Amino acid sequence: MSEPINLSQRLEPRDPSGATVGYLVPVVQENGNADARLQEVEADRSQLRTLVRSLTEERDRLRRELERAESEARQYRDALYALTRAPVPLEDDERADIDANGLTLAEVIEQLEKR
Repeated sequence: MSEPINLSQRLEPRDPSGATVGYLVPVVQENGNADARLQEVEADRSQLRTLVRSLTEERDRLRRELERAESEARQYRDALYALTRAPVPLEDDERADIDANGLTLAEVIEQLEKR
């Protein structure tokens, strides 16, 4: 593992001939401890990595759930086509209601019996 970076060090950039070009002096926090700020940033980074991992897992789970739901919807549609031997026309308001609320099996059977 690498050594921790000491943010309180002064940096002296040099040109190719070795002459000092300038000095970079770190900005120290109000309490005067740059190492504490580094530890705080590293802790935040660790928490953010954990959050990203958690959100990625949830996204993947939701994608799998969506795929299962779409597959199930296709199966219901195919079963309905097979039972009626023809596509079932739906009005726009019926389609919107079905998209919003879904249909129970009893409602599907009831609609099929009406036709």
